[in-house]
Amino acid sequence: MAYRIKHISYLSNGERKIIKSNSTGLFTFRSTGGKGSAKWKIKSGRPMKAADLVKHPSVKNGDPVLTLTNGDKMRVYLSGDPSHMVIEAQSIIEDHDNTKKKEEKKPKLDLKPNSNATNSESYEEQTLRDLFADFPEW
Repeated sequence: MAYRIKHISYLSNGERKIIKSNSTGLFTFRSTGGKGSAKWKIKSGRPMKAADLVKHPSVKNGDPVLTLTNGDKMRVYLSGDPSHMVIEAQSIIEDHDNTKKKEEKKPKLDLKPNSNATNSESYEEQTLRDLFADFPEW
């Protein structure tokens, strides 16, 4: 069974920040830049896939770590070097991005009365008649 990515963490200014996966498996990334009072905030207009997130310069240089739904943690880049991605992490990221949570579709119930029933016969009478059709002696 393939485990999904629960969240991705990375180092930023000496502390580890966590980006959680939303219900569709995408990640919303916010980063700050600038110095002093000239700080600005980048807000992603749309959520990112895991592959795009780990390739973002702020995350890529921050030693990203995947946390899976079973609790396992895995480094994305070999020894924190952003030029060498770990193959196992890459395959988990690709699998996570390619699988979307399937919405469970509930079957629609046909609540319309049987079209074979005559206008004078009610739906209940038609149903009871059909129910006992196998027992002609009744």
